[in-house]
Amino acid sequence: MIKALGTHSRIDVWLMGLFIITLPLPYRYGNFALIPIALYWLATGKFRDSWRLTKESLTIQLFTALFIIILLSILTSEKFDYRFSFIERYLCLLGFPIAFSSFRLSQRDVESLLFVFVGVCTVCAIYSLISTLIVYDLSLTDFAIPENLSYFSWVLPETLNLKSNYYSLFVGFCLIIISEKLFRKSQRHHKILFILLFCFLFMFLALLSSRTSFFAVVIVFVFYLLTMFFQNKFRVGKSLVIVAGLVFLVVAALQVPFLHSKIIQVLEGGTKGDPRYILFQCGWRLFSENFLFGVGICDVKEIALRCYDTFNDGEAIENKYNFHNAFLQIAVSTGILGLVAFTALLANLFVQAIKAKRITHVGFIFLFTLGCITESLLTRNKGLIFFSTFASLLFILKPYEKNPSR
Repeated sequence: MIKALGTHSRIDVWLMGLFIITLPLPYRYGNFALIPIALYWLATGKFRDSWRLTKESLTIQLFTALFIIILLSILTSEKFDYRFSFIERYLCLLGFPIAFSSFRLSQRDVESLLFVFVGVCTVCAIYSLISTLIVYDLSLTDFAIPENLSYFSWVLPETLNLKSNYYSLFVGFCLIIISEKLFRKSQRHHKILFILLFCFLFMFLALLSSRTSFFAVVIVFVFYLLTMFFQNKFRVGKSLVIVAGLVFLVVAALQVPFLHSKIIQVLEGGTKGDPRYILFQCGWRLFSENFLFGVGICDVKEIALRCYDTFNDGEAIENKYNFHNAFLQIAVSTGILGLVAFTALLANLFVQAIKAKRITHVGFIFLFTLGCITESLLTRNKGLIFFSTFASLLFILKPYEKNPSR
């Protein structure tokens, strides 16, 4: 356990909160929020604490190792013109864990920051629903036609300029945060508010139609419910009511045509029915051919397109798809060393999450890892920042007790 640092300052909380608010927003807003954090970290001498904590924390060291491997892959890539932009993109894997480790927060502060994220994602969801209806001139009566509702789901993330897979990741994590509140004892009006918020975001997640995030949330919820039941924290009657409510929500969500069609596509076609099948094949082929050092992060897109061409996958070539699997993406880009470092980091976070016995911790790493199987979440700023921010907040930054004498 990392020792408590210095005197607690509300500035730490406000700066973290300001940055978390920008996570679902366009990337430039996050850059503005990072400027005061960097200045504060330097001006207050927190960098000294960060240096000491880096030597003590295995998690920070694993983040650092992954960044160094990625940096070497970038520097040895053939496309020199893109190196600086790639370094800037991946710098958060090193900077966030080191900088945020020195921030002084209580457990209540951490929980408040998590609900700041829930709040901003809820506002974004409402904005997306209303703005999409207005921009595309749709009315509620149009949704009586399944094709119109499918089209609505498809264009829903566009008004926020956020890719659906990252939008679903954010909303899925919000549902996990709310789930922990639902399983705790709280005042009745708070419980009702959490239930309504959970139902709204769950149906919004269904509209976004990400199979991975949708089922990850359901699995985490059911797992935690079973854990509470077998620990005799929930009675049979209460458990049955929760299960009935969840089943109702899942059945309602599966009526969303776009989500339903995606699930049927995989069920009927198996792995070969998934458009990612050829992408996975190319990933495995290139990894086996470049096992030790990979092809280079700056060069992987061009090399992947050549492989898609051998499979005559016009859609993948036209849209310049990545491998839609973070493990394959890292393995092909950086070789076996990068894959080992990334896997070791996730394993370290899993162990910490199990020890913490908190649904937020377990749910975060499960949701992200499952998302990495179907998406290359570490190829864009949103995925990198989401992962490094909340991994730092949940697993690196050690909250202090406000009343340690009690």
